[in-house]
Amino acid sequence: MREMSGGRAKLRVENGLDLDAVVALCLADEPNIPLLAVYIQSEDSYTIGGIKGGTYVLYFAVGKDWDDGSKKFLSEASYELFEDEFKFISTQSKYTKWTVSLHPVVGVTAATKPVSKDEFPGLS
Repeated sequence: MREMSGGRAKLRVENGLDLDAVVALCLADEPNIPLLAVYIQSEDSYTIGGIKGGTYVLYFAVGKDWDDGSKKFLSEASYELFEDEFKFISTQSKYTKWTVSLHPVVGVTAATKPVSKDEFPGLS
């Protein structure tokens, strides 16, 4: 997996769920190849920086008992994809900052759809 660098855009992911999460950021034209995957504990958040301009998709898995060897949750796992793509601008004078929540937020709607374990990008 490649590290994010060279860009100025940022994506903050908030996990207000009672389950831990892993998010995978992929280019929209290569949705099965994660550029970066981040583990976020329950009730925590993480900001991904260094994102270059472009169009991306964001997958997330939630569950319990993360196994670092197999890169998956061992219990209560579910997998989803944000339906909308994320467009980032990353120039010296302007850059995009997105914030997404994995938990429901009153008055805000970001549609997600379930995906199978096989559709979730490989993390190894």
